[in-house]
Amino acid sequence: MRSETRPAWLEPAENGGRSGAAAIVAGALLRLAAVLGLIGRNQVNRATSPILDAALESGKSDIDVVEERARR
Repeated sequence: MRSETRPAWLEPAENGGRSGAAAIVAGALLRLAAVLGLIGRNQVNRATSPILDAALESGKSDIDVVEERARR
């Protein structure tokens, strides 16, 4: 009998231990997804960074022009 507080997939399998193998595969897939997610996040950060920097620089330039014209 299995305990009602533990999920069935954690119980020893009667079919030769396949539930343990499923847990190992699930863990490996989870790690793979985490690694791919981190790689994707880094690529997005690198791709958007120059655009944001250019927009900030353009905004600073616009402010400088407006301040210069206001002094005249």
